[in-house]
Amino acid sequence: MSELRVALVAEGPTDAVVIESALKALLPAPFIMTQLQPEPTYPELGTGWGGVLRWCFEFALRGNSSLEDDPTLPGFDLFILHVDADVAEYKYDDVSPEIATIARECGWPALPCSVQCPPPIGSVDVMSCGLVKCSGL
Repeated sequence: MSELRVALVAEGPTDAVVIESALKALLPAPFIMTQLQPEPTYPELGTGWGGVLRWCFEFALRGNSSLEDDPTLPGFDLFILHVDADVAEYKYDDVSPEIATIARECGWPALPCSVQCPPPIGSVDVMSCGLVKCSGL
């Protein structure tokens, strides 16, 4: 049996360590994790939630209908897109004026959009739906 191949788009390297540890605890078989974002050879995207947002936006611009259909991402069995739920408390301007303009032009969900906590699921749901809409995934 071959190892599971996991692609990770995350805010930063510390998140990758935590996610990898969680996967090791949850998955019964070994896996190979490839961090797609942040990408050391493409630092222009940046780190944090802004880096994830830029990565997703650039993915959407390439015109693929899904991560599985992208010819540059062959053979992955699992894709993980990670942002912290605290993004719900920020604005697109916190990433850059350019991203704020793109958000307005593309009709992305409004930020901030936090929902009273506890429970945290309200903000998580808003952010996950927003990420899907922004990226076209």
